[in-house]
Amino acid sequence: MDEKTILIKYKENYNIDKKMNLTIEDVKNHLKLETELTRRLLNSRKENRAETYISCYTELYEKIYWLNENDNQKEIDKRTFTPFIKAMDKPPRKVLEIGSGKAELITYLAKLGYDCKGTEITETRGKKFSQDTNIQWGITDGVNLLKYESSNYYDYVISNQVIEHLHPEDIIGHFNSIRAILKPGGKYIFNTPHRYTGPHDISKIFGYKKTIGMHLKEYSFNEIITLLQKIGYKNIYTPNYDHLITKCTKNKKLKLYISIILIKMIQLLEKVFWIVPRPLYKKLFSSVFIVAEK
Repeated sequence: MDEKTILIKYKENYNIDKKMNLTIEDVKNHLKLETELTRRLLNSRKENRAETYISCYTELYEKIYWLNENDNQKEIDKRTFTPFIKAMDKPPRKVLEIGSGKAELITYLAKLGYDCKGTEITETRGKKFSQDTNIQWGITDGVNLLKYESSNYYDYVISNQVIEHLHPEDIIGHFNSIRAILKPGGKYIFNTPHRYTGPHDISKIFGYKKTIGMHLKEYSFNEIITLLQKIGYKNIYTPNYDHLITKCTKNKKLKLYISIILIKMIQLLEKVFWIVPRPLYKKLFSSVFIVAEK
């Protein structure tokens, strides 16, 4: 792959302004740093993992500074927020976002009237990108949430492109702690890259077949749903096809029933995914988008 193509793919993958003056050496330095940080994260022990995450992500955003520049002047495609909103009841409701990044989603929800709190692993992200004074802000490791939040408190917990960054050992703790801070009947609504269409981190810029960057693990629907069911979540479905189901019926109970049946079909399909051509998989499942109820 020639250098021009790599730069184009890199900017597209990280939503970087095409006019930004980056070189192929910048991209290679990003790859080198991220593989080293990934090694440190994967080798971290549970007792010091939170500190390791803070250190690694602070270093990433300080050295690869263009990933952390304020691009709020860009027009945000609010259609990406629609599945989150459709899975929620109308405001006011209490919403916590894990890993708010540049705060686009949590800011949008706050403007709609939701009672919002955003969080990040490091102070170099999150609050600095939002001027909305109605949003509370906090630091969290995304795993030990009861250290930071009250139990049975939130109507919704949301995350967008976050759980793939968690250490694989911590994913069960992540789901357990979110369930603990949700009210009875509350929902965890989250979106994460699909492993069968990846890798989705810097690995894909250089043609790697598996993630070597800070997507420590990418998941399938079946993997995630199996974990959620073991933990005790119920009424698990994907909002990806809500627009199609709505054409069939507007009855909430029937829509939920159809959605749950659909997710079971997706699980079955994934168990025999080798018969599905990869390009078709990309059209069907660009990501693992899940709603799970406590």
